[in-house]
Amino acid sequence: MDNQQKVDALLNLANKSQESKKGKLKIFLGYAPGVGKSYAMLNNARALQKDNKDVVVGLLVSHGRADTQALLEGLEVMPLKKVTYRGKVFEELDIDAIKARKPDIVIIDELPHSNLPTSRNKKRYIDIEELLDEGISVYTAINIQHIASLSYEVTQLTQANVNEIVPNDFIQSADELVVVDVSPEELIKRLKQGKVYKSDAINRALERYFQYTNLTILRDYTFRMAANHVGQDIQQYRKLYQNGSAIPTSPYVLVCCGYDEATPSLLRKGKLLATTLNARLIAIFVQKPNKVTKTRLNFAVIRRYKMLANSLGYNIEHILGDRISDTILEYAKSIGATDLVIAKSIRPKWKDRFFGSLVYDVVRNNNTGMQIHIVSINKKECKAEEPPRHKKINIKELILDTIKSVSITAISGVFIFFSLNIAGLVSQTLCFLLVLAACAYRYGLIPSILSSLVGLFLYVYLYLEPNFVFHISSLAGIITFALFMAIVIFSSHVILRTKRAFTLLKERENNISVLYRFTKIFNEKSLDKDLRPIFLNALEEYFKCDFVFLSVSNGELESSAFPQHPNFNQKELAAAKWSFKYKDSCGKGTNTFAGLDWAVEPLVIESRVLGVIAVYLSSEEAVERIVTDSVILSSMLSHISHLLLKRNLEKEEKKSLVLDEQRRLQKSMLSSVSHDLKTPLASIMGALSSVKSFKESFTQEQQDEMIDLALTESKRLDNYIDNIIQMLKVDSGKLSLSIRDIDSNDFLAEIEQVCKRVYSKQKFKFIVPRESFKIQLDPILFQQVILNLIDNAVKFTADFDKEVMVSLVRKGNEACLFEVKDQGLGLKEVDMEKIFTIFHRIEKRDSYTHGNGLGLAICKGIVAAHNGKIRVYSDGEGKGSVFKVTLPLQLNLNNK
Repeated sequence: MDNQQKVDALLNLANKSQESKKGKLKIFLGYAPGVGKSYAMLNNARALQKDNKDVVVGLLVSHGRADTQALLEGLEVMPLKKVTYRGKVFEELDIDAIKARKPDIVIIDELPHSNLPTSRNKKRYIDIEELLDEGISVYTAINIQHIASLSYEVTQLTQANVNEIVPNDFIQSADELVVVDVSPEELIKRLKQGKVYKSDAINRALERYFQYTNLTILRDYTFRMAANHVGQDIQQYRKLYQNGSAIPTSPYVLVCCGYDEATPSLLRKGKLLATTLNARLIAIFVQKPNKVTKTRLNFAVIRRYKMLANSLGYNIEHILGDRISDTILEYAKSIGATDLVIAKSIRPKWKDRFFGSLVYDVVRNNNTGMQIHIVSINKKECKAEEPPRHKKINIKELILDTIKSVSITAISGVFIFFSLNIAGLVSQTLCFLLVLAACAYRYGLIPSILSSLVGLFLYVYLYLEPNFVFHISSLAGIITFALFMAIVIFSSHVILRTKRAFTLLKERENNISVLYRFTKIFNEKSLDKDLRPIFLNALEEYFKCDFVFLSVSNGELESSAFPQHPNFNQKELAAAKWSFKYKDSCGKGTNTFAGLDWAVEPLVIESRVLGVIAVYLSSEEAVERIVTDSVILSSMLSHISHLLLKRNLEKEEKKSLVLDEQRRLQKSMLSSVSHDLKTPLASIMGALSSVKSFKESFTQEQQDEMIDLALTESKRLDNYIDNIIQMLKVDSGKLSLSIRDIDSNDFLAEIEQVCKRVYSKQKFKFIVPRESFKIQLDPILFQQVILNLIDNAVKFTADFDKEVMVSLVRKGNEACLFEVKDQGLGLKEVDMEKIFTIFHRIEKRDSYTHGNGLGLAICKGIVAAHNGKIRVYSDGEGKGSVFKVTLPLQLNLNNK
């Protein structure tokens, strides 16, 4: 057994397991009204209620049947929502109330129902999907004629129009499909007894839909649909558990569609084949480059065809190709299609022989072993719901081009005859043909044909002997005449095909160029910048439409769009939130929020919604641009999604690094604090316990030394706790400054007095300015900065005979520079980068007193609070270090 098939089967089962949080969908399927679907649903509901399940009835249409109405007794019925539309009041299913009530199971009848245009969702099955996503199980009912792939066949069979359909994908997604069945005889009997329709409609129903033959065929359709639903699950389990049995390649049905009224019928035929084969489906719309302009005028028709294809479960592609048969076969080969469905219109044989047959070309050139299914289509009998709108010919422009082409041909013919007479007839003829080819290339088919006729007249009149007479006197002249016409027609045809191919290549090149420029924009821009204006401007520049973007923050969609748009209001925001929640498109062109002028698309990668983008489609021209270049738009949105994902991953990585660093700092802090608190406490406890317990064993002098030791360690402990409190204030931004004007020399002199008293053995050199000046600072806190730096210098100075230099220099009228320089052990480069980090300690060396890693971090915080900068410099180990503090003279700060 192929491992890939087993993997696919496991993935399908895993997906079903992941969807276990969703509600369960149970569909009651009947082949006609009156078989008992509502009755069966209510019986199931009453049985579930007896099993203590929370069951409510969201909506039930009894059609006046007393036995169905009686089953509602004892069941909770949710009130319907009253909606006013065009001056009338209607009652609709209230899905918001059901969500708020959140029962285990809800009964909802009339699955194919279309909601009012003002409703959030266009169809009831979309309402049910919302409830399923909320974890609410749904029981619903449908007749076979409302299933998309069968509605056309039922219409042809019964002559009854079916306006409301449900996509096959929704039916196939049901967890359970229950066929409610009675014999056609019994159903006809019920109809005649008035249990299905009122008396005035019974005869009409018997003549059309309820004919015995029709009911039998519809019953067969119903059983086939149920069998196919069961077969899908069986196929998955067979792939997993059938040991060594050969399982054929998964079938893949490719349906080739055109832009005509036969497309709906062809799509439904393809769906029936795919249902029978249990195959994947894809539909391709193929067009020639010269038909692009015409097709763009039919974008509304194409959009409806696409919606039909989507409802039937198709994936859709639009393909350009000059030779359609080769384009179809190449694409089929590239995707590995096993079955090709193509239409063959009914027309006279002479048309196939004269104009060629697409079907014949496809069959003849098929060398892939793919099965080709030919569907005979009589376009006259097709239901032309959306007749294609052909491009209106611009008569004025056509006349102008024809005049230009004919004029150029006439003038050139006369000029070539008189100016190149000495070159000979052959050279003149070639030059004349070149002019005709240029006219065909520039002005199109009709002007080129008329120009050719004018050219032919000139050629016979001027070039052929006898000259200046429209007379062909020999067989050679007749042959020349025929060859001339053939060459002109052939050259015009070749030139036009070349122009089409050039148009196709130009469009492809333009698409590639657009995507290249789009990606290049982001490669040139720094990812540190806001991406939103970059990609929105690029989209608006290409599509000439307004775009807005809604970001995701902390797992929730933001309530404000970027940029602000006057037409993006609460309804549009609700649509964006719906798109974010359900990871699906909505708005214009969809079945959800269809009344909006915005199309909303979520940016989803790997089940992560990275944002929601909306495009304003206020005009048909805007819709046309989006529909026509939907592939380009999809590529752009995909690129944007990947960029946003990259940005999010970078943020998460940085956040993870910060959390790791925080944990490391917490661990380091706990280790440092516990050690630095434990050491003085141990000394204090040891000294005091010795004095208390062994007082008689020590002299008074020894007792005084122990008490002095305890007092010194207490001061050290108090200083350490003060440092921690000060660091917490610095780190939280709650450091309180008391700014005053301080004389520079007085400030340095006070520090010198403290140093002589505290570090009596250490040599110092203080360099004061020749002229004192005023500095704005907090004298107490900034004195602590300088003393911390001096304390650090003393610790790192191995010899007390080496000087520690402290200086203050004025730098112009705006700043001053404090320097503390030692001749101690120096610093490694790695230590200079981290020395101001909290709890960072230098590797312990000789003559180095271990600190607590707080002093320099406090210095940095206090200097930053004064709008200053602190740096350290060192030429390496053993060469000392210099700490430089730059401080502005005027802080422009209030006392705080």
